[in-house]
Amino acid sequence: WNDRVFNVKADENGVAVIPYKKEGMKYFSIRVKTAGFTPFIAEWQEPDRDPIAAEYTFRLDKAMSVGGVVLDDSGKPLAGVNVNFLFPWGTRQRIVQEYFYCSAEQATDKNGRWKYDSLPEECLGLENTFTFKHRDFQTLYKRMPIANFKPNEKGEFTASIAMQKGITVVGNVVDAEGKPVAGAVVGGSNGTRSNQLEKTTTDEKGRFEFKNWIEAPGQYIIVRAKGFAAEMKDGIWIRPNMKPVEFTLKAGKTIRVKVVDTEGKPVPNVRFFLANWRSRQIMTEEMTGGHHTTNAEGIFLWENAPEDKIVFHLFTSDGKSRHLRDQSIVANDSEHVFIVQPAIKVSGKVFDAKTGEKIPEFKILRGFHYPTDKRLHWNNGDEKLGHDGQFNVSYDDVQYSVFVKIEANGYKPKMSREIDLTETNVTLDFAMKKPTDEEQTGIRGVVNGLDGKPIQNASIAITTNNQTPYIQNGSFVNSTPIKTDDKGRFTTSPIELEEIVENAGPYFKLIAIHSSGFAQITKDDFQKANQTIQLEKWARVEGTLLIGSEAGKEKELNLRWEEKDQDWSKPQAHFHYQTISDLQGKFVFENVPAGTVTVSRMIKFGIHSSGSTSRPSHSQSAETKSGETATLQLGGTGCPVIGKLTMPDDFEGIPNWNFCSIFIIPDFGSPPEFPQEVRDLLKTVPAEIRNETDPKKQEALVEEWKKNTDAGQKYVNIITPFEKAVNDWNTRKTESRKKQIACAVDENGNFRLDDVPAGTWKLVTELTTPPPANQCSTNERIGYLDKMITVPDIPEGRIQTDKPFDLGTLVLEKRKQLATLITVGTEAPDFELKRIVPKKEGEDKPKEEMVKLSNLRGKTVILNFWATWCGPCMAKMPELVQLHNKIK
Repeated sequence: WNDRVFNVKADENGVAVIPYKKEGMKYFSIRVKTAGFTPFIAEWQEPDRDPIAAEYTFRLDKAMSVGGVVLDDSGKPLAGVNVNFLFPWGTRQRIVQEYFYCSAEQATDKNGRWKYDSLPEECLGLENTFTFKHRDFQTLYKRMPIANFKPNEKGEFTASIAMQKGITVVGNVVDAEGKPVAGAVVGGSNGTRSNQLEKTTTDEKGRFEFKNWIEAPGQYIIVRAKGFAAEMKDGIWIRPNMKPVEFTLKAGKTIRVKVVDTEGKPVPNVRFFLANWRSRQIMTEEMTGGHHTTNAEGIFLWENAPEDKIVFHLFTSDGKSRHLRDQSIVANDSEHVFIVQPAIKVSGKVFDAKTGEKIPEFKILRGFHYPTDKRLHWNNGDEKLGHDGQFNVSYDDVQYSVFVKIEANGYKPKMSREIDLTETNVTLDFAMKKPTDEEQTGIRGVVNGLDGKPIQNASIAITTNNQTPYIQNGSFVNSTPIKTDDKGRFTTSPIELEEIVENAGPYFKLIAIHSSGFAQITKDDFQKANQTIQLEKWARVEGTLLIGSEAGKEKELNLRWEEKDQDWSKPQAHFHYQTISDLQGKFVFENVPAGTVTVSRMIKFGIHSSGSTSRPSHSQSAETKSGETATLQLGGTGCPVIGKLTMPDDFEGIPNWNFCSIFIIPDFGSPPEFPQEVRDLLKTVPAEIRNETDPKKQEALVEEWKKNTDAGQKYVNIITPFEKAVNDWNTRKTESRKKQIACAVDENGNFRLDDVPAGTWKLVTELTTPPPANQCSTNERIGYLDKMITVPDIPEGRIQTDKPFDLGTLVLEKRKQLATLITVGTEAPDFELKRIVPKKEGEDKPKEEMVKLSNLRGKTVILNFWATWCGPCMAKMPELVQLHNKIK
């Protein structure tokens, strides 16, 4: 309460006494951490409804240790490096919140060593972003499995990370008259961490400086100064010896917003959170100068705001009103009014259906489904506790209709009806039933370890048409798996027919994961095995990445896994493996099931605020066997292929090569041409067969025509070898794509494809425009090149050379822009389209008419660019219908 924090140590009996006062308390949390054991957190989020117990017992599991060594750019140990990573609390919470993460933070000692002693065993395979910070070196953000830092067979923590001196970025800030602006706040993205700005200020000469930045394209710098509108430079390529970044600040206009409820009353303390500006999802309030909320009159005021469109999320704080997301505002000195709707309040009773007795404690979960996806998603992070058979919850952040589910020990979960967004006060009563033997109460079974005996703490997940477990580096993520008890037993959650909107079907797989092994089993095999799952030992993949004759240091690699004879028509779990090569180019993938694996080096391009695009390169495949290690080498053969890309002379603007994709694949030839003789023979098929509307009947008639006519037999003799040739060509095409080699393109259009073997290759290059913020679809293609190249043999019988083969300058074909990116204030381009007029009674078919935008000038027009696969598009449909009806 009042943001008070107590640090208390347990005594020799493991007892800790924590003082607290009930008065004014809104939230109470106890976090337990001790070396050698996993952390635990107990929370009482609403003490009035969920009373704090006088005593609570924390049961801690044994933990694993991870650690490593940090070196400087000369290879010497580096002390004082802050090392940070996250892992999920998982079930080690009093109230389980699925996406709640624990922060692990350590500093290196004088020998550059760090160690963290409280990692849960099941988190070892998780992929994570490790942050390494030191004041004299560039900050490193390394995405890799936590397992990279586990001890070796001798118990030593030898995994090493090297920190480098970074790039110095300088710039100048002046006003419209060219005078220096001192004291301006400057923030910039360092690497791809665009939501964690590094900050500095300008000196008396308007100069700013950032030290030890990472070389990276697609970065941005933003400047804010009192009396000026904020300004941003985007798409900056951070590189050595780059030119100063110049800013000219101008006065802006005022954004004035009034937030009211449906009765017109002002809503105070509404937080305006910056969602995006221009092409950036900035996710920081640095641009607005800090935290901004509406005052007592419901007014939000931002003076000297930029004059272009800014998108805000409006977060209410009273618990009575809903949040407003993605609200576009243009600073024009006038007042904008936003109306917030009431929150959805749901209350009711929870009781035993047979006895009518109140259920003393239960969980309340909120669910939803996207307009285009009827599967229900449950927000475990929004879980509430109910007591004494009553509940009263409020939902202020809702974008889709709501479902409420009640879970109580000893009862089958029960789900509510769909609650529409137009509802505000809803009363629901839940009559809870205890499961019977005749009813589906979940799947029961036993997991045996490698020795054939039941094993504890194995994680279980189920794969159906409606459930797709995600397995990352050998661990379940984005879900809370079921755990086996001390006798190896497990029971899955009851499968409710009301909850499975689309029939899951009779097929499913059970997947079991433990640090010692892995298993997946189909429903039929599970029943044949008497509801027993037998673990098999994990396989392992290791190897070396070479780039030319040098080690491929600290490069990202992915592993794709497929089981033998995989049936893609059946539901499948999603497996994802990622790692980083070390300073010697070595890489390891632990906890891999037996099957077929493909390891690829990942090439990043199109780096922007929302992320980047990756393309696999130099892929190699292998078979993995239980308990064995497969070894691979990527790269180290062939020669580098270099060149320079450019656009035609009549191209307007400067191409942003950060958004250029370039790759080569082995030549797989041209597809076979469809035989003209077959076309002629098809014309002889009788009209009654061609005009048959029943597909099955038509297929049978065609088969009779093939067997019983000379033309049909001739057709078969020609089409059969043609179809084989097509299949062979498709096989070559598939195999060719597996052997692609890719690279990024620098800011001047230069590229270097490493380790290209001799032969004929197809080179494909595509240049696109940078994506607008929140864009669902791909970017607009503005340049393209598709050509064949021939890489010569390496002389003297060698398999590798560092001498490049130069393709020279390649001119991309300029593609006509199919669409113009439209922004607020620009004139919409004219277009013509065909409109289908619904047919009236008595008409044979709908009428068609042409509509031109220019003919509608002066009228109110709604333009809705949408797609059935785009969740945000479909979510806006009800609002568009309401708007359309109002206009009508």
